[in-house]
Amino acid sequence: MKAEFSERAKKNQSIVIKTVERITGKEIAQRMDASDSTVSRFKNGELAEWSAFLACAGLKIVPTDARCYPPHIAEAMLAFTKHNVSRIKTVDELAEDDPE
Repeated sequence: MKAEFSERAKKNQSIVIKTVERITGKEIAQRMDASDSTVSRFKNGELAEWSAFLACAGLKIVPTDARCYPPHIAEAMLAFTKHNVSRIKTVDELAEDDPE
């Protein structure tokens, strides 16, 4: 695998492992209508390959509750936040209804 995709593949795999640790393999198997051994085989063998496959396809894994924004939207949100936070001088200003 080309180096440019290797880091994303590692991140994909890490996210899956951390998430899967929160629930049991048995629960995953039930959700998939699969056997425990199928889930175990995936976690212990195929996961690295699928993580690499997704990275090379230009994809990344994120939790279902994550919200992703295109870079231009994120940059605009950051600029807006920086502008408004820089105007706050005291904690009391956070409670004002109509900031200047």
